[in-house]
Amino acid sequence: MSESLSGTGREAERKAQTKQSLLQTDVQRSRSARQRDSLVAGGSIFSEFAKKPKFSIVIVHEDGLTGRRAQHFYNAMIHDVADACDFRSDRWSFRAISIPEIGDLALQLAGQADFVIVSMRGKAKCPTKVRDWIDQWSMLTTDSRSVLVALFDQPERRAVASAIQYLRNVAGRKNTSFFAHPNFRKYAD
Repeated sequence: MSESLSGTGREAERKAQTKQSLLQTDVQRSRSARQRDSLVAGGSIFSEFAKKPKFSIVIVHEDGLTGRRAQHFYNAMIHDVADACDFRSDRWSFRAISIPEIGDLALQLAGQADFVIVSMRGKAKCPTKVRDWIDQWSMLTTDSRSVLVALFDQPERRAVASAIQYLRNVAGRKNTSFFAHPNFRKYAD
């Protein structure tokens, strides 16, 4: 009888050890899952994989129509990558950036922007206050990663050629990429 008790005791002990082992495995799995979740949600290297690249865009436009055109250009530009990246855009009219306080705020944002889009009709020269604002922006950009985009709707005008040359020179001074769309009539009216 003592043999059967010791056999039963060994079996009970094995069951207890198995139960303990399974319990430890469950606890470890639970800890691993919590750690993984906290690493992804927290500031670990794993969270870098979960973060989307961020891009800032500043749009400066002549009027409502050129603002809508620039907005359509922006929407088309981010369309294919909108799910993979985070975008922030700010839109300012020429009239607004001519007001010192607003112009300064727009300059701060543009100085840190990845893209600055200037949208004009091209019927007249770029206003002096806008040129001054663009010159100040070029002095605020600290690296050459920003891109300057110019949108115009009147390619045959001398004013457009003059504005494109001016903007190209501004971009060239800072090694900023420059793209001009001299006939951007898409989404007109």
